[in-house]
Amino acid sequence: LRVACGSALMTSQPSSRSLVEGYCRWKGTPAYKRSWGDRRASSVRDYLVDLGIDSSRIEILSLGDEQATPDADSTTSGLERKAQFLVLRDS
Repeated sequence: LRVACGSALMTSQPSSRSLVEGYCRWKGTPAYKRSWGDRRASSVRDYLVDLGIDSSRIEILSLGDEQATPDADSTTSGLERKAQFLVLRDS
């Protein structure tokens, strides 16, 4: 739902850009965690492109587990598997 709202904002403001940050849980090697963050961010970018947003307006960034809770329980780990969508407006 938030991505759809972001898409509407980007459509109504053609000079805006977006940044999609991909995150993952704390388990795994650094390369594994970065790849999961990248896949999550890429999935959101692909969805926005499917909604008609030009891919050149969307940047992705994998943050891997940089903000993950070490040794987190399964509930917390599940919440850390996410992509965060930010709309960047021109000033």
